[in-house]
Amino acid sequence: MVRSDPDLVAAIRSGQPDGPRALWTRYASMVLRILRRMFGADDVVEDLAQEVFLNVFRKLPELRQPQALKAFIISTTILTGRHERRRRRIHDQAAADDGPPVAQDTMPADVDAREALSRFHCMLNRLNARDRQAFVLRFIEAKALIDVASTLRVSLATAKRRIARSSARIAFLAERDPILAAYRPTRSFATPFS
Repeated sequence: MVRSDPDLVAAIRSGQPDGPRALWTRYASMVLRILRRMFGADDVVEDLAQEVFLNVFRKLPELRQPQALKAFIISTTILTGRHERRRRRIHDQAAADDGPPVAQDTMPADVDAREALSRFHCMLNRLNARDRQAFVLRFIEAKALIDVASTLRVSLATAKRRIARSSARIAFLAERDPILAAYRPTRSFATPFS
């Protein structure tokens, strides 16, 4: 039975046994997609998705607007991913790692494309967490500006500033990279609001 998001929130809050399963069925693929874009094909993505839903269930009583469930789940996914990145950064400082690993079986077959993807991931990791999230939501998830602002729980102006700053930084780095220069998009990241 198809339920609206407010009905789904009410079912979970009232303890209906099919509520959690219905929430997972509706949003698991979205959560996994966001986490894969943050971490590549890392084995931790499945575990992180479960952690996201545990966090959602734990924080669901705080959700004041049940119709905003999707944005709440996206935000929780990003915050969970950010926490994992922070944990990895602390752990990886000792190992001097260069960012999230990308599994070989999901890498492009073309050697130059693999190198470009690896360099792009490294560039994303050079952004601060807030700017990286805004960039991923706007350009990789193709979210509207208002959705980016809502997901990040910031004003539209703040979202625009983060997107502009991150896209300008990525464009700057990409233009100076001989491999990435060949993959320059037709529409510049530096003009993110058109």
